Amino acid sequence: MAKIGLMNSRGPYIAILVPNSFEMDPLVENKKVIIVMTRLSMVASFFLFSFFFILLRLNVGITTDLLLALFEVKGVVHYGIAGNAIPQLQIGDVNIPQYWAHTGLWNWQLALESNGDYTREIGYLEFANYNNASQSEKEEVGNLLIRDLKLGACVNSLTCLPRAPRVVMVERGVSTNVFVDNKAYREFLRSKFDAVPIDMESAGVALVCSRLGTPFIALRSLPDLAGGGSSRSNEAYTYTSLTAQKVVDAAIKFISLLPS
Repeated sequence: MAKIGLMNSRGPYIAILVPNSFEMDPLVENKKVIIVMTRLSMVASFFLFSFFFILLRLNVGITTDLLLALFEVKGVVHYGIAGNAIPQLQIGDVNIPQYWAHTGLWNWQLALESNGDYTREIGYLEFANYNNASQSEKEEVGNLLIRDLKLGACVNSLTCLPRAPRVVMVERGVSTNVFVDNKAYREFLRSKFDAVPIDMESAGVALVCSRLGTPFIALRSLPDLAGGGSSRSNEAYTYTSLTAQKVVDAAIKFISLLPS
């Protein structure tokens, strides 16, 4: 706790939350990093950018809650890759949704329900009542990202996308409790919720940050459609490193545009 207190004395910080190591690697490459291991997550402090970084290891809600409880954080930037719900967007495009919805557990099957011992009438959740909106200066800064950020289109000299990826402001993203790689379910999430990115973490970050009043933003790049994509089976694998780098580029640019 003494070390945490020392770090907090130098804050407050912008915190970065990232789901996987391959999404972390482009950010920490060639940078001086201090790693502090905990039971649930990994925390790092970059002196160059003066922000905290958390790799989501177990549970995004618990990890985010611990981050905000232990450290002096003035805002949260969450980034990563996500399945794409609409074919009109291209691999590598970076989405910034205004709203995130939890679309994982549709019903809870209760033991002894058929005997009348339990009911769904009390405690039934309407998802429309539990959307979480970003409370950051997302729209103004997001427009600057769209105007000023130029993203590369090539993995190497031989492998390039048809066009350079873009930063796209969208209205809704959804998080589920499963990895979505199913065309019918992707189309359902799109038609029912008007979703664009589909991931497994962002709504959890949104929920905790919204509850604690901490400004946050989520940026998600698109490696492929969330089911029913190209017949080229190696498409997502080929461009994974590119899509991870593009969302890192967007996140770093976003942080640079924030007021000090």
